[in-house]
Amino acid sequence: KGLPAALIMGLVMNTVKIIENKEDLVGVIASVDKAIKGMHLQDKYTVLFLGIVDTEKMSIRYINASMSDPLILSPAPDGYRIKPLTSNASVVGILDMDLENIKVAEKRLFRGDVILMATDGVSEVMDDNGVELGDTDMYRRTLQAGASKSPEEFVNDIVDLILKYNGDKKLHDDVTMMIAKVGY
Repeated sequence: KGLPAALIMGLVMNTVKIIENKEDLVGVIASVDKAIKGMHLQDKYTVLFLGIVDTEKMSIRYINASMSDPLILSPAPDGYRIKPLTSNASVVGILDMDLENIKVAEKRLFRGDVILMATDGVSEVMDDNGVELGDTDMYRRTLQAGASKSPEEFVNDIVDLILKYNGDKKLHDDVTMMIAKVGY
């Protein structure tokens, strides 16, 4: 989304990189918020997901600042269950953040879980009727079918679905994904 977005992303990455206590997720988000506001770029902000996966405790602690819901796909007898890591904080860098009321959420993880994080360019791609992909059963079925595959195959399945769903037209947003498999 242009130079301002690139500046913000670089600022976020560098701010997180220099923070000593990365376990303090509220402190991290406060630092990122302060850094963005310090740039004085009018109407520039970011959505942000900060998460720490603890493979010993088998949990994920996180703050989701309005990012399209990252998902945990958990194996179940009838296929994979989809559990969203819902937003629990506002966008970063433009609004006054109520840091005292931001609570770090925690979800239990299980061996075989798959964590999928994707930009809104994945779920919000539209078909010719203006229906967003993330609202369809086709998307849900693709996620459930792909969760057992390798991360590369899973990403390829989602990309293929996006292009097919979009009718192979030019995409208007970025499509970025990260997949992590728990216990492999």
